[in-house]
Amino acid sequence: MTKHSIELKLANKSEEKISFIERILTKNDEASSITYIDDDVTNLRTVTDKIPTACRVVIFCEFCDRFTLFGIMAILQNYIQFPLSTAHSQQPGVMGKGEKVATALTLFFSFITYSTLMIGAVIADAYWGKYKTILVFGIIYALGPLILTVTSIPPVLNTNAPFIGLVIAILLMGLGRGGVKSNYTVAAAEQYPHKKPYIKTLKTGEKVIVDPELTIQSIFNWLYVLTNIGMLSPFITTTIEKYHSFWLAYLMCLMVFILSNLVFYLKNKDFKKIPPNGSIFVDAFKVFRIALTSRTRSLNSAKPSNMTPIQLSRRHVKWDDNFVDDLRKGLQACSLFMFYPIYWAAWSRSHTNMISQGATMRSGNMPNDLMTNIVPLAAGLISIVVDKILYPTMRKCGVTLLPTTKIFIGFVCMALAMVYCAVLQWFIYKTGPCYQHTLCIIDGKMVPNDISIWWQVPVFVYITALEYAYHKAPNSMESIVTALFFTTDGVGSALGLLVVPLSHDPYTFYAYIIMSALIIFTGLLLLILFRKYDLEPSSLSDDSNVNLENTARIKNDS
Repeated sequence: MTKHSIELKLANKSEEKISFIERILTKNDEASSITYIDDDVTNLRTVTDKIPTACRVVIFCEFCDRFTLFGIMAILQNYIQFPLSTAHSQQPGVMGKGEKVATALTLFFSFITYSTLMIGAVIADAYWGKYKTILVFGIIYALGPLILTVTSIPPVLNTNAPFIGLVIAILLMGLGRGGVKSNYTVAAAEQYPHKKPYIKTLKTGEKVIVDPELTIQSIFNWLYVLTNIGMLSPFITTTIEKYHSFWLAYLMCLMVFILSNLVFYLKNKDFKKIPPNGSIFVDAFKVFRIALTSRTRSLNSAKPSNMTPIQLSRRHVKWDDNFVDDLRKGLQACSLFMFYPIYWAAWSRSHTNMISQGATMRSGNMPNDLMTNIVPLAAGLISIVVDKILYPTMRKCGVTLLPTTKIFIGFVCMALAMVYCAVLQWFIYKTGPCYQHTLCIIDGKMVPNDISIWWQVPVFVYITALEYAYHKAPNSMESIVTALFFTTDGVGSALGLLVVPLSHDPYTFYAYIIMSALIIFTGLLLLILFRKYDLEPSSLSDDSNVNLENTARIKNDS
């Protein structure tokens, strides 16, 4: 049976099934190589495959990573900002360094966490492979919560141990997470063995088509669900922090991550060990170095066809001309990312200044840092509403939001969140009994201003409103595009340090105003410069799409 005859037989079938068969056929030009295609193939159900044990282990490890990271990050602001609880104040704290220092250290933690991702990717691809890299860096990662636990026990709270331990823990966790986070997602997909659709007979005797692409999507869906569940760990750690201690909260995070390392090690035999075969990052760096040192300052100078045999040997060139062309297209696709750091700088307020703001509001028996849990809850709800209700309804009405427009709307929502924060801060300063001092002692007790912490809820809902679009980039550049996307979060945390001098009363109001103005300006600039790519969808690349939506959702932050 020829490809042409199959297409004729499919003429009256559903468009979705035709698309699926065409996808099979495009991978095999000769009909004789498609041994599993017959006349009745279009009557078969398309199903997902069973997720391998190794994939399940990686998904579990990703959950533990999120549980640990968010559980610790949620309580850091209080841990650093406020002093030990006394008879005058029941506000949880240890160091008493103030809001500025707490914000700066928390932002530094976020910065180093996302700035080390490329290191882990290079080591895995060029030297150790993903399994060994995750195992080694997982041990380094676990040392961070261990040090936090030991340096926050009661006997050492009145020494410098908590501060020194925190700095060391931040460095270790930042380095360790760079090694594991950069490889978890790719490892989950790599452990699935099938690359092409095939026919399988179920126990019931029914024949079905097993689709690897649907299976990979299922793996990423589970990854997304479990990471969002892991992000709810602050419900536990903030409660433990308020009603028991910081060391117990850190210990819980430590035990969860040790469990992930243990499971990862014990399931060693279930993993397919793919040996390192060189890193695309290393080759990309070499291409940039050659381009920058050439007379033309052009990437074309790094093409092997433009080099002499001596230059090829001396520079250890392993790439071809197509790699350089793909790199150029990948960079064009990533040019939009230069605007994201401003967004992440504002997003970082949710686990720094917003926690401090909550401490100056009436919260009753609820921890002031518990409100950060609204982010993953709102994200899940908004994703369902947008993906299942809003977008389908708009498409039925003939309205389609273009990618750049979606991103601009996200920036507008973040700007509104910062404006709301500024207005809320203004009301806090205008409300007694402490007014601009926000916390004061009355009748021997430390009290906040008389305004409910629940007024913070709209802020966290707004913060989750950024809907990520599909960006085009060559398949060979997917890892670079993903790494650069995550790096924007680290850069955003660094930019957030610029407004730290305003992170104390009565100037916090101005920090929110400045941030909102920067976001709306950046969003407008993005819309003006990149609107043309919506009108010319193939202008960046003629290759396949790289879907950053799942990447962004899995990050959600982070």
